[in-house]
Amino acid sequence: MYGQDIVCAAVSALAISTINGLEKLAHTDPKVDANEEEGGYLRVELNSQELSNSDAQLLLANLELGLQDIEKNYANYIRITE
Repeated sequence: MYGQDIVCAAVSALAISTINGLEKLAHTDPKVDANEEEGGYLRVELNSQELSNSDAQLLLANLELGLQDIEKNYANYIRITE
């Protein structure tokens, strides 16, 4: 289904970009757990010191904004909860 595929691709791109930014720009070492065989699952953890890093906070806020924008356009395929 077209909508579902584009949402998956967009969320994946945002998530991978955020992880790369956390590593390269914020100089953190995120612990990443993903289901690379079946997809659909990604967990990223930062320790408390890394989480207080202002660059990391900016990248995570950007991820949240991007996901919210995707939700606005494709509400049938994604729901953001806190």
